[in-house]
Amino acid sequence: MALAGGSAVAWGVMATDSDDSDPASSATTVLAADDAEPAAAGTSRRIWRELTGDVRVVGIPWTSDKRPRVVIGAESSPTSVEVVDRRTGNRTPLPTLWQGHDRSPRLIRVTKRVAWVSWVHHVDGVQRPAALRYDIVTGEHRLVLAPSVPHHPRATATSALQYGGDGRFYFRTSRIGHDGADKHTRLWSFAPDAPRKVREEGTAQQWAVSGPLLASLDHGDGAPTTVRVRDLTTRTDRTTTLDRCDDPYLEVSSSFAVVACEDDSELHVLDRSGAELARLEIPDGVNASGYGPPSLHVGKRWVSTGRLAYEPEAGQLLRLREHPAGS
Repeated sequence: MALAGGSAVAWGVMATDSDDSDPASSATTVLAADDAEPAAAGTSRRIWRELTGDVRVVGIPWTSDKRPRVVIGAESSPTSVEVVDRRTGNRTPLPTLWQGHDRSPRLIRVTKRVAWVSWVHHVDGVQRPAALRYDIVTGEHRLVLAPSVPHHPRATATSALQYGGDGRFYFRTSRIGHDGADKHTRLWSFAPDAPRKVREEGTAQQWAVSGPLLASLDHGDGAPTTVRVRDLTTRTDRTTTLDRCDDPYLEVSSSFAVVACEDDSELHVLDRSGAELARLEIPDGVNASGYGPPSLHVGKRWVSTGRLAYEPEAGQLLRLREHPAGS
């Protein structure tokens, strides 16, 4: 859960282990910052940590103890990836197949036995999304490269691989125009055990996938923003049109897709079926984190921006930070 910066008291609010049912209602709720209630412990949340003073924390990462801990950017090398033994603290580095290709490896999936790391590979001057499959138990590993896409010979990969809840890898291609902008963007997927069988998934100027939820959006100057949400479990799609959404930004979790408009001043929260649950109207300054762009975090049960958090299941907007008296 995000914590905002500034001289204030910050509250970390974390969901407890309760049921994972989807929100019952698909009606859109409009909430403004003034509707937010102070964060307090409840049936679906608890106070995790209280921070005082000049808080400069925008997020506290944590993982389940049931899974191995995998870290990116060890002290020895900012591009290394290591598996940490929770009992002994010993670190085992993964093979750095991305060295010389990409300085930003991405950890895209971790199970009890396997870790997947993705990056953009350069082969004969051509960008190819790539992934390393590392067996945490045996140390065995293999390289997976995204296939060439059919009928688009001049298409260039413009994203790294992302793992979907259907067991497929997703990536995007574009044709770079004379003005440097992406043209003819397409989203593709393939199964890691059958990389030559690539499948086109539609257009996508922006896209994101997490677990069973895949979302993409397309927009143009003065044109409405089209958001497509797909449940990878049922393969059902739903399209939502946002008439006024300047500079849209897409973020997803396994439960929600969120489109931020106009520098995070308006957030549209959609569920896995693509139904809009809420529109959050956030005034300037409320979502400021002190770290450049506004901080938007989308979790399994929460959506937060700056010092506000929205809980779709309860339909509540909460304040995670209170300014001290006189500030």
